[in-house]
Amino acid sequence: MSQFSEFEKSPAPVRKLIRSKTTRHFLTTHGHWTAKVENAARFPEESLLRAAVQKFQLHDVELYYLFFEDGPSQFDFTIPLR
Repeated sequence: MSQFSEFEKSPAPVRKLIRSKTTRHFLTTHGHWTAKVENAARFPEESLLRAAVQKFQLHDVELYYLFFEDGPSQFDFTIPLR
């Protein structure tokens, strides 16, 4: 076993979420908002995320990249959605 075995594991996929810029809450699968990232809808593809923005007629939202399953981290980042 390598001394770097922990780093050699393949990383979990980055989760894509929709977050309100104003409230910083996350969109759920039912189109509601939640402060809990674990209840947020996860989008496997950006096209599905953009479809949800249109379906729920969302404004002032951003694409939130969540890197770790156990919650937000310093590595997460956002991209504004139009």
